[in-house]
Amino acid sequence: MGDSGHSGATSCRVRVDHLDDALAIEVSDRGRGGNAGTDTGYGLVGMRERVALLHGDFTAGTRHGGGFLVAARLPVPRAARTAAEAKTGAEPKAGAG
Repeated sequence: MGDSGHSGATSCRVRVDHLDDALAIEVSDRGRGGNAGTDTGYGLVGMRERVALLHGDFTAGTRHGGGFLVAARLPVPRAARTAAEAKTGAEPKAGAG
């Protein structure tokens, strides 16, 4: 896979979970973690701003045991959940919204 940017990691793990009310995304590696001395931070700032525009949660930082973790949780609007349920024929969940 080659060098994963500033971290020096040779690979990364991407996890995407579709929950009832949110989309959770995590990207982690076992690279150097933290600031490798060449990062201006604009990439993380931009991610944080975009997640905030969608009323989501964002975290980024060094992982316990080494490496780096970026995680975002984006709410799924009720209209999108209702449309998906209609396509699959699923009943809306009580309290969803």
